Amino acid sequence: MQVGGTQLKPGDYKLEWQGSGSGTEVSFIQHGKTVATAPATLKTNDDSVTQDAIVMSTNNRPRELKEIDFRHQKEALVFDRSGM
Repeated sequence: MQVGGTQLKPGDYKLEWQGSGSGTEVSFIQHGKTVATAPATLKTNDDSVTQDAIVMSTNNRPRELKEIDFRHQKEALVFDRSGM
């Protein structure tokens, strides 16, 4: 999967972000090191989101990260390629 121009290797990542709304900067951290950063929009999910989810593009290779939904926090990070 690709995010912010960086190809992410399979594995577990911790996400940290600063800012809110369309001014959110997300860091992808693996083994204590930031391996990628990307701009995103932090939005509030509606009640139809019932589980955590990762949304990727289906027509691009490599696949690009589009959205991460956090059910318990009722929030989502939306990655917009036009902003990269």
